[in-house]
Amino acid sequence: MLSRKNLQAQERQLKQEEFVDSAEGTAIVRKVGRPKLDREKREPVTLSLTKTETKNLDAIPKRINFLSYSNGENVELNRSDFIRLMTERLSSMSDDELYKWYKGN
Repeated sequence: MLSRKNLQAQERQLKQEEFVDSAEGTAIVRKVGRPKLDREKREPVTLSLTKTETKNLDAIPKRINFLSYSNGENVELNRSDFIRLMTERLSSMSDDELYKWYKGN
């Protein structure tokens, strides 16, 4: 018959042994879910524009897609990619180049 003392003793013994299933490595580990990203995660950002400014902004990647298609290339540029490219380009400029670009010269 199992007494309360016997059950507690068995429980303590199991905890002391630090028993782990499949400690020999025979278990198959299956990774579930999306893989972890090593890079920074992109997040949506709000940009306040008028309807006309939005239309003008959306027209630029469409123009580039059309021009590339006309030249036999297949480019699928969207608004986010265009903003990302512009950000990379402008951030790589020197201070003088950036200021000249800003002033339109």
